[in-house]
Amino acid sequence: MRQAGAMPFLRVLPGDHDLVARSVQLTNAANRLDDPERVPSITELVALELRYGWDLEPGERYLYLPAPGADPVGVLDLSWPNRDNLHLVSAAIMIHPDHRRSGHGSALIEEVKHRTRKLGRDTIWI
Repeated sequence: MRQAGAMPFLRVLPGDHDLVARSVQLTNAANRLDDPERVPSITELVALELRYGWDLEPGERYLYLPAPGADPVGVLDLSWPNRDNLHLVSAAIMIHPDHRRSGHGSALIEEVKHRTRKLGRDTIWI
């Protein structure tokens, strides 16, 4: 877990069924509002994607907790190619609808920028 100020990010590992399930619940809640025609995610399939990626280059998923000990309110997915497009970091940000307009999305954007600089990349695709 990395702390950016008082904002923890808890990595979701493919073998941690509970954390994968919590991340799926959050993304499905966000998608019901943002993309209502989208088929809901399934915990087991998300765990496989976290393990293998869609192209055998798995990314990383984090639960965002706005304060230490708080319940997660968001999910951050990050990936970066290792064979080509070595300038690129891809990100997906989901905030639970009940917790929007409180600066959480901005905190996740700052984390994406931090990770992009740390990887030595200069392009972000969100």
